[in-house]
Amino acid sequence: MNLRERKKARTRRLLADGAIQLFVTRGFEATTVDDIVDAAGVSRRTFFRYFPSKEAAFFAHHDDRFDRFCALIAERVPAQGAWNAVCGVLLELGPNYEADREGALAWRATLRTCEPLLAYDLQADARWEAAVASAFRRTGDSALDAAVRAGALMGVVRAVLVSWYEGEGRGDLVAMGREALDWLSTGLAERRLVRRLA
Repeated sequence: MNLRERKKARTRRLLADGAIQLFVTRGFEATTVDDIVDAAGVSRRTFFRYFPSKEAAFFAHHDDRFDRFCALIAERVPAQGAWNAVCGVLLELGPNYEADREGALAWRATLRTCEPLLAYDLQADARWEAAVASAFRRTGDSALDAAVRAGALMGVVRAVLVSWYEGEGRGDLVAMGREALDWLSTGLAERRLVRRLA
């Protein structure tokens, strides 16, 4: 990443951080784009150069994690296989939540009070699930098998995150995720064995 790209990334991150802070303290719907740009000392045009909407600003860090996830999956699947690569990268993302526990909890609390954000969150979840299914398809799964495995895996991820949030972030998120993924992996392995023997 060159200097110009680093400056753009820093500006985007600062805008997102400032917007999220306003959303958390004032409420998402009560915060306007003008509030965000006034606090950041930039123009509306600058804001919309980085984000198409307030929702996109709220989910900026989530989208950054998704981009990192996709890049790492593309890099690792050929050597590790889809399942190991996907699970490994998901577990690597856990410390991002734990590093800013209070921020993550405040973000989640804001999300849960706002219908537009909940709708955006569903779209974001679907994008993650599609990316996981695509990784499984690249390594030989049928469309149905890929969809089933991706749906099951992302269901586990959602359940672990919800449990962590509801526990006020006190648990070890990575350990919780590893244990849950191990359970799922065992169940799917048994399913494949039964299908081979049938």
